[in-house]
Amino acid sequence: MKIAFKKYWLIYLFAISITPIHTYATAQIPDYLIYKGDTIPIFSNPLEQYFEKVGKRDLMGLGGNASTACWRGYTAFWELKNDSLFLLKITSCCKRCDIKNSNESITKIFGSNKVYADWFTGKIISPKGKLARREAMGYGSIYEEEIVFQLNQGRVQRTHIKSNKKIVEKAHAFQRNLELADKAIDTIFYHIKTTINWKQLDNSKHPCDDEYSLYFSKNGKIRKVNFTSFATNGQDRKQEKRHSFTERKCRRIIKESLQGLSLSYLKAESAFTISIDIFYNKENELELIKH
Repeated sequence: MKIAFKKYWLIYLFAISITPIHTYATAQIPDYLIYKGDTIPIFSNPLEQYFEKVGKRDLMGLGGNASTACWRGYTAFWELKNDSLFLLKITSCCKRCDIKNSNESITKIFGSNKVYADWFTGKIISPKGKLARREAMGYGSIYEEEIVFQLNQGRVQRTHIKSNKKIVEKAHAFQRNLELADKAIDTIFYHIKTTINWKQLDNSKHPCDDEYSLYFSKNGKIRKVNFTSFATNGQDRKQEKRHSFTERKCRRIIKESLQGLSLSYLKAESAFTISIDIFYNKENELELIKH
């Protein structure tokens, strides 16, 4: 028998008030904004609205996308002056392209070296404070706070600080749960291995080789065991139905084997979940594989 443990990656859907034009599968290099004498990163790309307005992407000298971290192919520099948004410079993300790191590019596009962004309406978001959760997608990373600029036709209508306190707390709890799972894996493995008669299960008609989620309370006691089917098509689902009795039996056996286990030493701040995969090998031995 072989049992593989892996961290149960909980998914938190963090919603932040940004207005990206596109969704990217890689974290993107930001544009930059000069605000009150500081140059700050922004999780918005106002130039994209201009390209949508004119119906084409006319970046002089830009020979295509620079990298997966900069699909738009450029980094724009902006300034808020007298509550108005101005485009100062466009630089290339592509070292092989001949667009220069100066305002030469916007002069070619707009005929001026400083452009009032009257086409832009929407929010400009600037991250503020410590990074709470890194996301490798677009501008999805979460920071403690955000500076939110609401603009209408290039003019600032409202500026405020948005707190991400609740999201940050969830992110910290998420990370804490992963740390708890790491510390508990060896203990859980030993407990299940020594309290369940795996040989008897292996010789039965319905072996418990599947994936299970183990739910622990804050005080480290097992609350429930959920079965996660490997079924992916109609035929598998029929097989799953036939083994529904086995599923209930295996969930009960695993839960009962953990009743005497206490993980209170972990000092969890909240309930946590760990996932286990159970497999049988030819040697009928139980092994631990960490993911």
